[in-house]
Amino acid sequence: MAALNPSTYVSRAVAPEIVHPDPTQDKFSLAFLVLAGYVFLLLSRSIEFIDNTGSLHLMIVGAVSASVLAIVSGGFFRAMTTKIGLWLTAATAWMLIGTPFSVWVGGSVTGLANTWLKSYIVFFLVAGLVTSLPQCRKLVVSIALATGCIVLMTYVFGRDASDAGRLTGGGGTFGNSNDLATQLLVGLPFCVHVITDRNRSAPVRIFFALVAAAALVVGMKTGSRGALLAVIVVAALIFWKASGGARIAVVAAVLAGLISIPFVLTEDLKTRYLTLFGGNDLAQSLAEDQRVTASSAMLSTEARRELMAHALELSLHHPVFGVGFGQFQVADATRAGTNGEDASWHEVHNAFLMILAEDGAPALIAFLMAFGYAYFAVFRIYNRSHKNENEQEIARMALCLLSSLTVWFVCSNFSPNAYSFQFPVLGGFIAAFDIIVTRQRSARPARSAAAPVIAGFSPVLKPRRIAPAWRP
Repeated sequence: MAALNPSTYVSRAVAPEIVHPDPTQDKFSLAFLVLAGYVFLLLSRSIEFIDNTGSLHLMIVGAVSASVLAIVSGGFFRAMTTKIGLWLTAATAWMLIGTPFSVWVGGSVTGLANTWLKSYIVFFLVAGLVTSLPQCRKLVVSIALATGCIVLMTYVFGRDASDAGRLTGGGGTFGNSNDLATQLLVGLPFCVHVITDRNRSAPVRIFFALVAAAALVVGMKTGSRGALLAVIVVAALIFWKASGGARIAVVAAVLAGLISIPFVLTEDLKTRYLTLFGGNDLAQSLAEDQRVTASSAMLSTEARRELMAHALELSLHHPVFGVGFGQFQVADATRAGTNGEDASWHEVHNAFLMILAEDGAPALIAFLMAFGYAYFAVFRIYNRSHKNENEQEIARMALCLLSSLTVWFVCSNFSPNAYSFQFPVLGGFIAAFDIIVTRQRSARPARSAAAPVIAGFSPVLKPRRIAPAWRP
């Protein structure tokens, strides 16, 4: 009997070669470092104080560098194939197609170039340059640091607005109280993610605990009723989806917030928040000096409702292409003049109605589809991972992204910032996270199937002959 030749045998336990790189591998490429720095500057808006004249062009340099790296690495095209990317592209394409039908074509072209197209590219940078779980962890820290930077700048440069002593960021993007509160709350879940990460050092966790507490205090001082509603919705979401320990933490945080109200909020801010739950009956029950604040808040609410009605009216007259990107105020002024009314020259304080009125129903449908795919992708990841002991970090990160996206959605119903950078950043993060988690789960069975091979034999020591390679 001829001796066995190990070269003619293979083990059944030899796993097929994994084509994709290990998503858990710690990779910190130049492309990702550029992206992390760019996202920090973008979300913190610290660039508005570092380079308030724009002479350094740091944002342009960062965006161009990241874009080149995303294209060269293939990440840009990978992001394009995601469902979130496809629907965002569809919405953008419709905005461009509808531009010639705008009530002011030149204004729409300028607005697209200066706002949405920049935000649209941000999605591809984030989705294309984040390729591993360690990079996801680092990006979480970058966003948490940006939140801390906002808190610091608000304490240094912030000031009270004339309306009921509401706190603002002092100027720039966060010169509006509602915008400041929105970005703080969008970044807050990332701070909580770092706090709850047991692999991080105690000083780091304590630092971000202080940042989170300060962010909540600053957010409360903005007097943003939309932000307060977002906090309530997210607290309910976490209480519903999280485990027993997290539920206790939510209850403790709510109680701490309620206890701190007398020490943090002025009487005017308390009155303003109460108008979210009461109307004229509340105003009648207040003291004379508080009725002014309540009346101002209710008048603001009524004005917003009128603008929302105007947006719906304009969308009925321009259902396909809208009145033109960024042209709601112009179209509403024209409508007011036709009806013999005074023009308000205000934006509609609802991001989704703004897209409907300015860009048409197809653009809104595509945008909502992008949001829907992002939301349910991270919702699906959390539902599958939170009961798996080996995927607890994935579950925590999914809950972080889910909470932040929920905050953005709720606040956007009270904000005119339909074309800002928050959703492209979150959507890009979720698209990359979804790819990474899917790749990790598909790779795990291949790695676990591998077993030791002894001299060409399978683990049960039964040789298996394979046919020799065909030769011509």
